[in-house]
Amino acid sequence: MSITTFSQRQFESFPDEILLLICRYLSSTEIIYSLNNLNYRLTQTISDYYRRVVLGQVPFQRFNFICRSILPEIGSHIRVLVISNDWKGVLSNVFLQYFSDRMSVTFPNVERIVLTTFVIDSLMTFLPSLRDLLSFSQLKISSLYEISVGSTSRDVLLRTIFDTNNCRLKSITFDDDCLDFTYENHLVDLIYPNLTKLVIQLANLNDLHKLLSCLSQLEDLDVEINNEGTELDENLSLNSVFTLKYFCLRSLLYSWTFDELISIFKRIPNVEQLKIQIGTNNDVNLIHGKELSTYLSNFSLKNFSYFLQIVDVYLANTTKIVSTWKNQFPQDFFCIQSEDEESLMIYSLPFSCPYLILRCSVAKNPIFVSHFGTNVKCLTLYEVSSRIVEVFPIIVQCRRMQSLVLQVTRTDVPKSLKEISLRKMPSLTFFVCLQRYPINTDDFMKLLESSPNLYHFALNYEVIRPFLNIKNLCDLLGQRLTDLLIGITTNIDSESLNTLVTRLASAFPSLRHLYFHFKDDTLPVESLILTICTNLFQWKRLISFGIANIQLNATILSKGLRQWLLDNSNLPADDSFLTDYSAKTFRLWLEHLQEVISLLSNEPKNASLPLNENKEEIESDLTYPTKMTTNVIDIIDPIDYEEYIDEHRQKIENDPLRHLLEYPNDDIDFVRIERQYRTIIPVIPEKEALTDPHIRDCLQSFNGEHFYLRRNYNHYGSAITLLNVRQEQMQALKQIPKQDYEVDIIDDNRQTLIDQERDSPRKLPISDSAMNPMKSSWAMAKDDLDKTEPDTIMPHLIERIPIESVDKENELLRGKNRYSKLFSSYPPQADSDCIEYRPPSEPLQPYTTFKLQVKCLDFKFEPEIEPMFITLSLYDLKERKKISENFHFDLNSDALKQMIHLRPAVDGSTLSLSAIFPISFPSPDIYLIIRIEKVLQQGDLSDCAEPYMKQDLKNQQRYHEQAIQFCQRLGRFRMPFAWTAISLRDILKEIEQETMISSHSSTLPPNSELINSTAKASSLERKSLGAGGLRNAYESFRRSRDESLTRNSSKRSDDRQIPPTSPTTTSTNATLLSTTDEFFHILANFDRPILLTLKGVYKQESERLSDEDIFKFLTDFRKPPTLAKKPKTIPAFIRFEFNQIHPGDTVDCCLDAQLNRLKPYTDDTKRPIKELLEFPPREIYLPHT
Repeated sequence: MSITTFSQRQFESFPDEILLLICRYLSSTEIIYSLNNLNYRLTQTISDYYRRVVLGQVPFQRFNFICRSILPEIGSHIRVLVISNDWKGVLSNVFLQYFSDRMSVTFPNVERIVLTTFVIDSLMTFLPSLRDLLSFSQLKISSLYEISVGSTSRDVLLRTIFDTNNCRLKSITFDDDCLDFTYENHLVDLIYPNLTKLVIQLANLNDLHKLLSCLSQLEDLDVEINNEGTELDENLSLNSVFTLKYFCLRSLLYSWTFDELISIFKRIPNVEQLKIQIGTNNDVNLIHGKELSTYLSNFSLKNFSYFLQIVDVYLANTTKIVSTWKNQFPQDFFCIQSEDEESLMIYSLPFSCPYLILRCSVAKNPIFVSHFGTNVKCLTLYEVSSRIVEVFPIIVQCRRMQSLVLQVTRTDVPKSLKEISLRKMPSLTFFVCLQRYPINTDDFMKLLESSPNLYHFALNYEVIRPFLNIKNLCDLLGQRLTDLLIGITTNIDSESLNTLVTRLASAFPSLRHLYFHFKDDTLPVESLILTICTNLFQWKRLISFGIANIQLNATILSKGLRQWLLDNSNLPADDSFLTDYSAKTFRLWLEHLQEVISLLSNEPKNASLPLNENKEEIESDLTYPTKMTTNVIDIIDPIDYEEYIDEHRQKIENDPLRHLLEYPNDDIDFVRIERQYRTIIPVIPEKEALTDPHIRDCLQSFNGEHFYLRRNYNHYGSAITLLNVRQEQMQALKQIPKQDYEVDIIDDNRQTLIDQERDSPRKLPISDSAMNPMKSSWAMAKDDLDKTEPDTIMPHLIERIPIESVDKENELLRGKNRYSKLFSSYPPQADSDCIEYRPPSEPLQPYTTFKLQVKCLDFKFEPEIEPMFITLSLYDLKERKKISENFHFDLNSDALKQMIHLRPAVDGSTLSLSAIFPISFPSPDIYLIIRIEKVLQQGDLSDCAEPYMKQDLKNQQRYHEQAIQFCQRLGRFRMPFAWTAISLRDILKEIEQETMISSHSSTLPPNSELINSTAKASSLERKSLGAGGLRNAYESFRRSRDESLTRNSSKRSDDRQIPPTSPTTTSTNATLLSTTDEFFHILANFDRPILLTLKGVYKQESERLSDEDIFKFLTDFRKPPTLAKKPKTIPAFIRFEFNQIHPGDTVDCCLDAQLNRLKPYTDDTKRPIKELLEFPPREIYLPHT
């Protein structure tokens, strides 16, 4: 019998980065329940999840354990606490049992509390426990509803909420799923100066005015009014709220008038940000912007947003309406009319309405959907056809939409229906379609495929029933569907409902929450409940299900709902489920689901037990001997440090040396490294510039910021300390003095050595023990003892001394002359015994290259007959590759430029006379190749060079006239004329001499001069460097320097002419410069400009000079003079300036290889400097920065 084992430490072996990524797919409750106190490392890794804890949608027993064991331990770390009231107060009641009187002690640092899915009665019970919390100032309530008519009134609830935490709350927020509040007259006298921010839903306009009278210090108010209000109460005290700076009014279902809106504005005279989203029937003052603009001109508005929805409007002049707004407000206004011309919308840009309820015919307007689609989060469309493909052009623009509600009321197919492909909508999680009209299955399939995170559905019975007949659709839904609400709006018999539940169980096995809502409460549902209990073995993840708006049989209620389920189903008679029936709603909450499934499927209970609990059954099938005292294959693991710490937590907390046992809390930091851009405008386009989501995700890896998980104490780990310990041991062993040992008998080799020393001319002193090998050491010791004098008498030897004094004296003596490296001689730990092998990862760093700046100062021939054009590029002779792109520049005089009449338009980037060559692999074998071209002319190349080589002054005018003719006819074409090469060694020749490097063969043409532009070696540090020192000098060249690139031109220059070095017969490999370390030393000292003057160039012999020809010439230049063959030279005058751009230096007015401007770029009129593209000879592994 083969047994497959699973390593329990496999999850723990993941690095922290992977564990944090896994935690992103789990809720905070699952994380703290599963990983808290599992071991010290995992507890520290998930410590950030202690700051925001969500208590909701967890089984009862798990929730009970969290409240009993985990929350008291981590309560001081919690800053945000989310409490869900699932199952009509079950969770909140359990929470109150533990923390009703201990909230301020258990959660002393909580700042924000979120209460979800509460009913009025349970919320009234829970709020009094929130008191004496000094840091608690923000309260959010979501999904607040009322299930019974006799519950607490809403105005009393609102007063209780305002009084929470001893009136310390500063911010109270109700989401859009909460019920509407009323504010009665007896609450007007209550003042709450502590509140500064409020988001609330009110019943009518009078409630808003009453609320403003109580909140005198309010700064931020977001209110929604959904019901038709009564006339404004004239007895209300309409005092102003001078502190209000932000006001948002949302009321699309209420028909407003201009006077009602002005009554609110009068009470907020200091408002700075105003957002209005209202509806009206046909109030002209709200439709035209003149009156509203006149009144708002008295306000100091910084931001104004306006959205008006008008119904029952026909043949409106939209252009005229827009003109009344554009002349009054600075922002843009639009007026959109629906296709049936029955409704109208006026809105300003930017559009900021996250929650919209629109008619489908209005939302399909392409202009309007492009405006609102960016910001909308919840979209409700009514009057939608069963072919929901008509709403695809709308939702494709809503990239951030989280919920979509469709009210399908038409079965007709739109006339202008176009097939459109949906792009990915990762934010969409909730879809609602509760009308009885079925929707097209192909359209719904497209919606599912474009929404990978859509898991929550609320569908009508007539909508979901056709889906169960399509296998592909069921497979896709089965993988995602976790929450399902089915609305029953028609009369359905019990058999059809039972069939529906059976098909749901087989199609959607991953379902976690299932709810039914009946329109008619007279339908019998007892068989439906029992059918769901029967199919529990297929729903392996089902946590809860409920049925709303039903009437259970009185006999069942009198007997007890739980007992009825036990008698008529296979549910076990334990605490594995909870039941509840109130307000016509039945709920069943499952607990130990695996045990329930095991009982329902009649499986043996030991089949679900772990492997080691079936030990007897497994051993009976094995053929091992029956008597075996020790299992030879068992491996004894060492003591787990983290497990030991957890088991002895109480003992360690009282230990005075606790800080030596536990890891520090600040060990892990999550560091964000901002993306650095060299260019003024980022080269990579923004994410919104492209429509393909895959391309956008790829670009995000370039545009996004780096995130680095830094371990502050990782340098104490074995990966780093092991190497340091070994180095310290080697240094300590060198400092230990050599020990001399006495040998009683000398071997033959030692005696031979003594004889040689005796016969040698240089007499060395030899000890008596060496000269008399037969004399033993004890005999010599006896002789020494006879000659020695007796020791002094110790008078206090036999005196009685207290033991404390002896210990103290011994402790002082042990501290004297103590060797600090006592354990350095102990063998280091073997690599196989190390727990940690990986060195710490470092943040991504850009690759540092050597950058050579070349600036052409002057160029001319004698005589100047025609324009010449120069091209520069770098070649690596050793790798036999071209390592840079070409750099073209033009130094011709204006007179020579006028000879080419067909000269094209000159771009600003072509005026550059200076270039920067990046060199990733600096080498003395790199050459700067200079190519010279001229205008194409007839004749041989020798004829073209003859006027410059003979210096014929008589025929100079004739040559110039011929050149003018060729320029006029063939000015667009070029021909090669001359070339030359400058070795990187020649450029650094001055520094080579200063650093005492021997001479080498020169590739410069005759009569070339090398001029140093600064004082001779004034800044050089003349040090005798070994191989290590040369390497350190190279490292210093790579480091960033704080010096500016701009050199101090006011320094006194000492130009010195250095005669050219003639080729020598010494081989290049024999020179010291050929070694890499010494060349790096030269680069490290290259910290000043170098001027190089060429007084001659090589005439080009062939019509085309290929790269292979260049390498052949460069190889000949390195040969001895007797064997070298150099081409003929042409007199010329070319002057270059060479400089090194150090890492960290900035160059003003520089362009990169794609001609993008680099930072800084201060002067547009200045000639730019080009940074050329490098062709590295070897692969460079660079981070994508």
